[in-house]
Amino acid sequence: MIVIIRIHSQKEIKYAWDELVKQKDEIQSQLGNKSHLLYLTKRMGYHNEASLLVDVEDQAGLRDLIVNHLSKIKGVDGFSLHQLYSPKFYPLPHDTRDLKRFTVILKVDPSSLSEVYKKLIDPNLPAGLRKVYFAFTFYNLDESLLFSLLAPSEEIFKKYVAEVIDKLPGVLQTSTYTIERTKPFISYKDWQAYASQKLSALSWAHLKGQFTE
Repeated sequence: MIVIIRIHSQKEIKYAWDELVKQKDEIQSQLGNKSHLLYLTKRMGYHNEASLLVDVEDQAGLRDLIVNHLSKIKGVDGFSLHQLYSPKFYPLPHDTRDLKRFTVILKVDPSSLSEVYKKLIDPNLPAGLRKVYFAFTFYNLDESLLFSLLAPSEEIFKKYVAEVIDKLPGVLQTSTYTIERTKPFISYKDWQAYASQKLSALSWAHLKGQFTE
């Protein structure tokens, strides 16, 4: 299962971030094939948290990752979990370095969940916009659907949200976030091999510009 682990710190998250990056090879080695650290991100303005995207085999694997590994990292004070249900990932251009990344969280009227999901899962977007992933999330009452977009500018992103997302019947609330930092935890080659095995219908070539060979 795909889970976003929000890592919280009472201090600047940079210290816990740097420690996790430093220890990630050792942690992954100890986890074996039961859990995979995919990448780490930080939302702009959220100085005391970072988000770790992981693929874990089951609840026991998730517990082991958090209790026996992440909780031991200096500067980490707590966690919150966001499981992604029916996640869908999208192929994107090879080089995304000139694109900005954003996350959108929607509160949707429960009776409209199916309709909104069907409308937003379509990969066809206005020119310049690219969808990264899309999933149900039921973390709290204000979070029904979560997705990530790439856009050449904040203006283009905000225009799409205002003119398309906010006007969808059933969408009650839209929250948007800018992702200011991303750290992949596997090589481009390994990521493609991983994607072809675990997510055979998906293409991860868009991450090439962010990975080392």
